Amino acid sequence: MYDFVIIGGGIIGMSTAMQLIEIYPDARIALLEKEAGPACHQTGHNSGVIHAGVYYTPGSLKAQFCLAGNRATKAFASRTASAMTSAANAGRHLAAGDGADARPVGSHRRQRPAARVAKRRELREREPNITGLGGIFVPSSGIVSYREVAAAMAKNFEAKGGTIVYNAEVSALKEHASGVVIRTAVAENMRPRR
Repeated sequence: MYDFVIIGGGIIGMSTAMQLIEIYPDARIALLEKEAGPACHQTGHNSGVIHAGVYYTPGSLKAQFCLAGNRATKAFASRTASAMTSAANAGRHLAAGDGADARPVGSHRRQRPAARVAKRRELREREPNITGLGGIFVPSSGIVSYREVAAAMAKNFEAKGGTIVYNAEVSALKEHASGVVIRTAVAENMRPRR
């Protein structure tokens, strides 16, 4: 019997498992993932951008969460894998392809003091394949492999006593007065405590 059972081994499931084991170190926690490893779906196929919130209204809840996630992702990457760290701190260029694109870029720059204007020449020097009139450089943005981040989270979770069951697609959930029964192909009748 488990205190918590998380379904899904992408970035959300793994980070939830990791946070739960930090908050409840004596709890029995299991994570069920239908694939043979972590981050096999959306998490493992996204662009890997660590967003800096430039598309959100400054001070909005979305912007605040985005910046908190930016800091947390970079901190986790720096603690776990040096290969992730340099790219995590690489920054990001947002290029303006024409005059119409330049107006929003200017707006982003005014809203984000940490961002700075990048002229066409700087864009070309940093990345020859970028075309555009110019843009902004957002130093707090970066790139990581979220597949690697999820794998590091899984390792961290298991090292602290968590259980991960791979190839465990959930086929049924049944709620009873005494708790919930979770049925999978490999682990029938997993029961989180009520």
